[in-house]
Amino acid sequence: MQLRFAEQAVRIEGDIEFDMDTLRELSTSVTEMTIDERFGDEAAIPRVVYSKTDDVEVRYSRDTNTLYLSGPTRSFGRGTSLVYLAEYLAACTLAERQGDFLTHAAAIYNPETNRSQILFGEKGAGKTTLAIRACKEGGHQIIGNDQVYIGSSASNIHTSGGNAWFNIRRTAIASDDYLERIITTGDSSSEKPAWNDKIRLTPEQLDIAHKIGRTIVGNIFHVRIDHTQDTLYAAPWSGVQQNLILHERLGRHISGQATPLQDDAGNYLGSLPLVKHETTMRQRDELVKRIISMGITEVFAPDGVSATSYILEHGARKI
Repeated sequence: MQLRFAEQAVRIEGDIEFDMDTLRELSTSVTEMTIDERFGDEAAIPRVVYSKTDDVEVRYSRDTNTLYLSGPTRSFGRGTSLVYLAEYLAACTLAERQGDFLTHAAAIYNPETNRSQILFGEKGAGKTTLAIRACKEGGHQIIGNDQVYIGSSASNIHTSGGNAWFNIRRTAIASDDYLERIITTGDSSSEKPAWNDKIRLTPEQLDIAHKIGRTIVGNIFHVRIDHTQDTLYAAPWSGVQQNLILHERLGRHISGQATPLQDDAGNYLGSLPLVKHETTMRQRDELVKRIISMGITEVFAPDGVSATSYILEHGARKI
């Protein structure tokens, strides 16, 4: 079985037969994942190889760019864990090969300027709210809502894809009049706490276009919506906090922090081996420096209206 994550193919081999329904279900939740029918040079494609054994072990061979997983079929026979291992291997290979990093952020595309805007922010900061509003009110297109591939070339920072769906908290919808008008939530049957009770929506459901392919970044924002604030605050973001957050965000998917070793049921089993670590860390460091050099604007707003207006106004400026 060969899968593709963004621009990177990974082959899964060994003692497993994939159920196509399982793969199709996973492709709706794993960023930029597709079932790949474009088989290329076998020697150049990284692999995940599974073997049935009683004991669990995972190791990496740099010589063959292969992750070897062994363990019982009751833990790995469905294939879910193997897909996430393949995503991890793809993320590390993309980082080494072309300097693109899977990153926790949102990104939107402005067709008028042919530039994208990156929205960094903590969990629950309002990234999804702002991405939806910028697309609906400003005619932007979604690149990725929660995970985005970010990289750099000779003269530009770019995005090269992301997850094409929105997981939005019910509390975020309830606190934003515009979102309440365009999104029908219905009653919640979830046992999750209110702040983490989310609704999943596709761009098509919201009549939002999905931008595919590489785009040059025009603006980068670090956002937070706080309803206790009275006015919008916007200023260059800098200092120790910026450095620490960028360093961590751009390194999570290549250091095994975002994807531990888990079985198909999501039970934690341990850490993943590092893949191409020295090279990917150097690539990460260069990208962080490029982003800092470009500059980030911190937007601290009392509501989605003022934050969206600011982002649309500054995102409309041609570079």
